[in-house]
Parts: sequence; C-alpha cells; structure tokens
Amino acid sequence: MKTGKKLFNYIILLIHLSLFPLYLPAQQWELVWSDEFDQDGKPDPEYWGFENGLARNEELQWYQPGNAWCENGLLIIEAKREKRENPLYKPGSTGWRESREFIEYTSSSLNTAGKKEFLYGRFEIKARIPIRGGAWPAIWTLGRDMEWPSNGEIDIMEYYRIQGVPHILANAAWGTERQWNARWKSKAILFTHFTDKDPDWASKFHIWRMDWGETSIKLYVDDELLNEILLSETINGSLGDFRNPFKQPHYLLLNLAIGGINGGEPDTTAFPMKYEIDYVRVYQKKKDTIRPGELWLDQYGNHINAHGGGLLYHKDKYYWFGEHKAEDTNAALVGVTCYSSSDLCNWNYEGVALSVSDDPESSITRGSIIERPKVIYNEKTGKYVMWFHLELKGQGYEAAHAAIAVSDSVTGPYQFIRSGRVNPGMYPENMDQKDRKINLKSFC
Repeated sequence: MKTGKKLFNYIILLIHLSLFPLYLPAQQWELVWSDEFDQDGKPDPEYWGFENGLARNEELQWYQPGNAWCENGLLIIEAKREKRENPLYKPGSTGWRESREFIEYTSSSLNTAGKKEFLYGRFEIKARIPIRGGAWPAIWTLGRDMEWPSNGEIDIMEYYRIQGVPHILANAAWGTERQWNARWKSKAILFTHFTDKDPDWASKFHIWRMDWGETSIKLYVDDELLNEILLSETINGSLGDFRNPFKQPHYLLLNLAIGGINGGEPDTTAFPMKYEIDYVRVYQKKKDTIRPGELWLDQYGNHINAHGGGLLYHKDKYYWFGEHKAEDTNAALVGVTCYSSSDLCNWNYEGVALSVSDDPESSITRGSIIERPKVIYNEKTGKYVMWFHLELKGQGYEAAHAAIAVSDSVTGPYQFIRSGRVNPGMYPENMDQKDRKINLKSFC
C-alpha cells in the first residue's frame, strides 16, 4: 500500500511538470565520464576503439592499435619510423594511399565512437604534446551522424607547422554546399606565444578544455581562451540538411599523425615520438528547470519519445515508460521506450523496453496500437510486469485489449505474454440499463 501511494504521488508530480516549471537547486559541472589511464596495458576497450591503416590528409603514418598503451598513469601514443610493404599499393595508381609502395611510419588513433558520445559539456584533456618536425598531435571530436564535414568537427587542440612555423590551433568545421568542403572557424596561435612566457612550455603537461553549450563552443588551453564559435553561425548547407552539427552527440578522438598536408617534413632523428595523455574528463551540467514549451531532451540530445507515459520508482531511480510515436501515424512502429532519472529533470534513454513484432500473426505486430504502458515490480516473483492498452492492427477500438509483458530487468527487454478483453460482455454492477445501451461510437 505504501509503495502504491508513493507511485501515485510521483505520477501526479509528473502531471504537474507538464503544467508548471520545476525549480531545483542549481548544480555545477558534474563529472559524467573519465579515463585516468591508471591500468597498465591496452587502453580500455569499453571506451576506446582504433582507426586502422592510412586515414586522411595524405599523412605518412599507418594507424594500428599496437602503438598505444597505458603506462604509469598515462596513455602513450607512439609514432615509430619503420618500413614495411603497403598492402594497399597498386602500381601506377595516382591515389595517395595506393601509390606508396612502402609504409615508413606507424602510429595510433583512438576514438570513443559508439562507446562514449556526448551532447554538450566540459571536456578536459591533460596532455604533453610532441613538437619535433612532422608531429601533428590532435584532440578533436566528430558528430555521430552524417559524413564529414556535415557531421561537424571540433579541434580542441592541433599542433603543426604552418609554412614551417609551429602553431597551436583551435577550430570548428561544418558543411557547405559542396561535398567534403568545410566552412571553418579557425584560430592559429604562434607557438612562441606560449614559449615566450615559459621557455619550458613544450616539456610540460597542459590542460586543453572545451566548454560546449547550446549557444557556443569555447576552446581553451590552461584557462586561456583560444577560440569561441557561436552556434548561431554553424549551420550546414543543403548537403547537411541545413542542420546544426553541433547540436548532436560527438565522440572524442586522440591521435598522433605524421607529415601529410599539415604535419610537414618529419625530423627523422625525432623518432620514436611520444604523445602522452594524463587524463580525459567530461563534465556536464544537469538541467535544473523544466519549462512548458521547451523540448525535453535525453542525454544524447534527442527529443524524449515516450508518450502516454507511466512512472515506476524503483531502487532510488525513476523509470519512465511510454509509447514511441512516429510523425505520421498513431500505430506502433517501434514499441515502448524506457528512460531513467534520479531527479525527474534529466532523463537517460535506456532503449526500447518492449519491441513490436515482425510476425503478422502476433497481437503486437508492427502497426498495432500500443498505449499507456505501466510497469510494476512483483517482489514475490522478482519480475517486472508491464500492462498496456492494445488495439489489434487495423481493427480499431472495437478490438481493444488489455495486454501484459514481463521482464527480469526493469529496462527490459520485456516479453509479450498475452492480451485479451477483460470480462467481455460484463458490465459494472452499479451501471443501469440506460447507460448500458449507450452507443459509444456516437462519441468518437
């Protein structure tokens, strides 16, 4: 009874959220992910993937995982000078990848694509960069949707030589009307700007930071602002559907390139060359106000799609189950989605809890109507039980059923058990004959 009362109160609270702003105490930056590289050996595969081969910009290095490892609390990316046959080589080819008979350098490029992706936040990376001839270290991000540059690129840090002169760069790029042609907002700072203040600057670790919000991207090193990009200016051309690529989740890349169109001629005495990263940290500000009319977004920046939702409060967390709705139909094309929150303001997408079926004989086949899902926890069985309103495909409200699905996990996946009409033909005992004869279709 106590649990039921608590659930009822939270449902009422959610209704109030749709009518009135909710004000909670303001919160500062909160650490949401980090890698301190404290475990010696390979970089954590839960966080990091690798590029392989000859990647971009006519660079000289062959990327491979073996050139990156963790040691003494640092991620080390090492560029080596080593000669081997190029497996891509094609005699007579004019392509920059295929025209090289031999690979002369190897290095590593790590990224968090599909593993750790973020929309907005403060990114901090403490690193010591190599600066010898040919070095092109970078800390950057790419958007997860669309091809480059319409996916958006943010260069938190690049170092290379412009006409032989060393520079630190902080940039952003987005799409234009031409494929693979970017519009840039760049800032190139002479390296002497830093070494004039500290002659030992190059031998030290420095903190590169990005503060990325809904209106701007600010890029810093050691708290010095290097570049500010206004998101009001970063709109793709038609190839990028006129979208803003910096209003979608991005993933992080760390790499050490050699030579290429910007790296310059390598100093052969500088190898092996090391790029050392002490840590990567990502902070985000939690939303503390809900205002009517504003889009309610999940942690990926996507509009929350959970209509007719029901709340379950379980183990100090709220779970929101609702119908996934398409733009042009009320029919279920996906199923029931689930979101979780600890404060009713900030919601994390947990995935599709109950999927529609591709079996045309199933009661929950794609195109049926699934509405108003509610989940309870059965302490006796240890199961999570979902009840929902179901209308069989193409049969309308006359084929309305009560349906049930169960799961071993609160977020699913839920297994559809059955549906049916509860007490068909039976009326409430206190319903008089006149009301029983009402034609409900006249109200539709």
